[in-house]
Amino acid sequence: MKKRNMMNDLAGIAGILATAPEVLLASHISPDGDSIGSTIALGQALTERGHKVLMVAEDPVPGLYCFLDWSDRFVSPEVIDHIPPVAVVLDCTDVERTGTRTAGLIRKAEVVINIDHHVSNNGFGQYQLVLPEAAAAGEVIYQLLGAMGQKISSSVATALYTALVMDTGCFQYSSTSAQTHRVAADLLELGADTSTAHLNLFQSKPLVGLQLLGRALDTMRLSEDGRVAWIALPHGTITGLGATEDHIEGLINHPRSLEGVEIAILFKETKHGEVKVSLRSKTKADVNVLAGWFGGGGHVRAAGCTLKGDLSVVTRTVVAAASDYLKKLPPEGEGGRR
Repeated sequence: MKKRNMMNDLAGIAGILATAPEVLLASHISPDGDSIGSTIALGQALTERGHKVLMVAEDPVPGLYCFLDWSDRFVSPEVIDHIPPVAVVLDCTDVERTGTRTAGLIRKAEVVINIDHHVSNNGFGQYQLVLPEAAAAGEVIYQLLGAMGQKISSSVATALYTALVMDTGCFQYSSTSAQTHRVAADLLELGADTSTAHLNLFQSKPLVGLQLLGRALDTMRLSEDGRVAWIALPHGTITGLGATEDHIEGLINHPRSLEGVEIAILFKETKHGEVKVSLRSKTKADVNVLAGWFGGGGHVRAAGCTLKGDLSVVTRTVVAAASDYLKKLPPEGEGGRR
């Protein structure tokens, strides 16, 4: 099918999904709360309309999100024996972010719809709904369901609320806008179960999660000027504790919380010779630019990349790049992006 460059074609996408009898929904690898919540919300809403939906995830749903209805409906790409005509990719900057096997399935679909909120999105798919001003993909799905005239059930509202609360750091990050709060308020009025969400997301931590936090804090370091802070987790530390992505999510908030720090970095060794790098900033640094230097991307205040190499070497390289980047920024009040 010939590609149509229809960035932010809300009406067109709403029309396609309203009439598609069967849809494939794909989340990204190492799925987070936004990826899981937005995928579940769209999948459940489409099913309530009478559509057949396949939700695919290359990696398992983290236990943190198993309280959500439909969290058990994700399937592995290996079990899919036919490709629905319409595939929707959520919260991904590119198709490859879904994983090698899932990306192969998506490329066989007649129509690929790209729904995202990352400024680094490469514009893949015949149809795109990419809103960098949105705080989460869940905020974009909320707009899409409204354009479809779809009533939002309490279960869908809870999934969308989870997407919002996790990708905004409980509405702390600078990506949180007045519109984000309006969406959250609407979701509460629609019956989002915020008590259950908060209990499971923030008040049910397993012992291994706190043990990993202790190990992580032991590795925390600061640059000489105190503007860059980082944590480096060897693969052996993670596997030795039996830790999973559930336990790692949120660790980067600790170096970010330090007074005077502008850029926080979490280095996670995923296997020998490969390191996943997560970047966060507070008020001035555009970490999407920094991640882009290493082949990654994301948002202005939250981005990431994956590098080949020894953990210590990758750590030194990225920390040095972050420090150099900060030195080149204009002084406060002289054009720093907010």
